[in-house]
Amino acid sequence: MKTLLFGLLLPFIFGHFPEIVPPAQPVDHLHLPGPIAFNGQTFRLSTTAQPTPTYGRQEDLPADEPIEGYHNLFV
Repeated sequence: MKTLLFGLLLPFIFGHFPEIVPPAQPVDHLHLPGPIAFNGQTFRLSTTAQPTPTYGRQEDLPADEPIEGYHNLFV
């Protein structure tokens, strides 16, 4: 048990923390012209995913809302 605990704490002891990488620029898999205007708001492409060749997901947020704390989302 002590070995496991030491192994988990080893990176923190020597200061090797995981590198924080900023998110990559989202890729428009659906090739939609943007930004999208809906209900009086303008939405910009914020995140995308395409786990399989036949399934893709794109999420658009209002231009003035951060991804960390948004109130409106266009999927």
